[in-house]
Parts: sequence; C-alpha cells; structure tokens
Amino acid sequence: MRHQKSLTMRHQHSLTMRHQQSLTMRHQHSLTMRHQHSLTMRHQHSLTMRHQHGFTMRHQQSLIMRHQQSLTIHQKSLTMRHQHSLTVRHQHGFAMRHQHSLTMRHQHSLTMRHQHSLTMRHQHSLTMRHQQSLTI
Repeated sequence: MRHQKSLTMRHQHSLTMRHQQSLTMRHQHSLTMRHQHSLTMRHQHSLTMRHQHGFTMRHQQSLIMRHQQSLTIHQKSLTMRHQHSLTVRHQHGFAMRHQHSLTMRHQHSLTMRHQHSLTMRHQHSLTMRHQQSLTI
C-alpha cells in the first residue's frame, strides 16, 4: 500500500511537472509570439511612417504649389461672385428704398396738389354763389 501510494505520488508529481512545463512552454511561446508580433508591427509602422514621411516631403512642395494655385483661382472666382452678389443686393436695396421714397414723395405731392386744387375750386364756387346771393 505504501509502495502504491509512493508510486501514485511520484506519478502525480511527474504528471503535474510535465503539465506545468507544457503550460509554461505554451505560455512562453504565446508571449514570445505576441511580443514578436508587436515588435514586427511597430517596426512595420515605423518603416511605413518613414517611407510615408519621405514621400510626403518630396511631394509636399508640388502639392502646396498646386493647391495654392487652385485656391487662388477659387478665391478670385469667389471674390467676383461675392462682389457681384453684393452689388446686386446693394443695388436692389438702394432701388427699393429709392423707389419707396420717390413713391411716397410723389404720392404726397399729388395728394397736396389735388387737395389744394379741390379746395380752391370749392372756395371759388362758394364765393361765386355767395356773391350771386348778395347781388340778388
């Protein structure tokens, strides 16, 4: 029984150790792979970035120049359109205000003249009648 127990213990220990070792190896492998992957990715990123940067630097000047020209043309076009829009709006605003002012003045002038004319006629008519009645 003792011998049996001792063998069982040893066997158990041996299995545990092997399992432990196997787990450790797997874990190690997993860690190494992850680390490797991480390093590779970082290196790749660094290379890509450097390449990208080099490419960007070489072409930056020509891109800026093209963009600048494009902006200038666009700016001119916008300025012209804006100018036109402002002029038209201003013109319209001025015309409407001026029109209103003229209409009001004209209306007032006509009304006053008409009023005056009517009053004068009426006055004259009354005076004539009154004159006639006095004469009679």
